[in-house]
Amino acid sequence: MGTRDTIMNTYPTLPQRMWSMRPWRVCPLMRMSHRVESMIHAGILALIALALPVAAAIGTSTYTSRVEQTSQISESVRQMDAVVDITPHAKDAVLGMVSVPVHWTLDDRSHSGATMADASVKQGDSVLIWVGPDGEQAAKPPSRTEALPDAIAVAVGCFGLFTAVMLTLWHGAGRFLDHLRWNDWSREWAALAVDRKWNHL
Repeated sequence: MGTRDTIMNTYPTLPQRMWSMRPWRVCPLMRMSHRVESMIHAGILALIALALPVAAAIGTSTYTSRVEQTSQISESVRQMDAVVDITPHAKDAVLGMVSVPVHWTLDDRSHSGATMADASVKQGDSVLIWVGPDGEQAAKPPSRTEALPDAIAVAVGCFGLFTAVMLTLWHGAGRFLDHLRWNDWSREWAALAVDRKWNHL
């Protein structure tokens, strides 16, 4: 048990293994494919590191754009009172809210629609709705706080997608170079067997 623990504790870490495979290392056991693979790994790690600030910049740009859109939408809509037309049935309520038909008047023009209201409202009660410049009902404008999660999601998504592509390239390059090395080893063993006149079963 002690020997196994000693082996596990002395096994080099990933950074140590990568450093031992540095391209400029003088080692007769390192093939050109090892050096190429090491340079590919270094390049991929550098690209991933550079992608982090790029993703942050994309997230910042997304946040700024969403905030500007929110400001524009907020300037084009406003709240006003609407009158409930029909007393809703309590059984239609979902989480204490129910859809009710309403009507309102803006600039001497009558409008009608439906909105979500508390289940306790009755016919003739007033509820707040959002309307656009033409007086028609509009959706509630998004708040600025909603822009932050969207921006974070975009930044994380971009960075995650790029990292996944780079790791796929890492794995693919390793598999391809391993294939080349196995072919080289097979040829070298075959040549050695001929040179040594080994018999193959």
